[in-house]
Amino acid sequence: MRSRRLLAAFTLLLAGCGGDSVASTSVTTTTQPPASTTTAASTTAAASTTTAASTTTAASTTTEPSFTVGSPGLYPPDPLPGSAGANGSGCPPWSGALPDGVWFGKLLDASVAAVRFNPGCFYFGDAAAAAAAADGIADLPSPHYLRDPLPDTADLPVALGAVAYSIDKHADPLGFLTFSLEEWPARSGGYTLCPGEGCAVWLYVNGGRVTEIVEQYLP
Repeated sequence: MRSRRLLAAFTLLLAGCGGDSVASTSVTTTTQPPASTTTAASTTAAASTTTAASTTTAASTTTEPSFTVGSPGLYPPDPLPGSAGANGSGCPPWSGALPDGVWFGKLLDASVAAVRFNPGCFYFGDAAAAAAAADGIADLPSPHYLRDPLPDTADLPVALGAVAYSIDKHADPLGFLTFSLEEWPARSGGYTLCPGEGCAVWLYVNGGRVTEIVEQYLP
């Protein structure tokens, strides 16, 4: 009897379990890959050490002339240091090439390539009177004094783009006309006959070449 009751109870228990729906819990486990820890090393910034070297300064060998006319005038250029009182660069050396400077003399011949020059000494004002007195001339009739040109002539090359300042005898007051060496002396201002023994000029010499020529006014 007791066995029947146990069997009946067990049967009811099975029936109760078969009637209920058991909920299924689905657990989805997602495995994420580890975060990327790759470090992109920037090598361009560290490696870039290029130094731009300036070569233009080193390559430039052009130098500005040391002796320039500026604005030509009827008066001679002032005495320069070492001229011993003579105007311009003073009396030229007795021998050797004519150095860079401002030199007075007679222009005997001229072309776009070279000039033939007979250098001399030009004194003005008190220096003229003193130089004349030293040469035995007591009464100087003019404010300037010219010592005889040296016996030797100098042949000097002409710089590219050299110019000549020619006295314009038609201007009132007297002024200057500027010519290239191709134009001058064929188209001079007419005050002097250049080249020749009467062509008194100042030569501006830079780097061993004539860069400018100025006719000198001699009243």
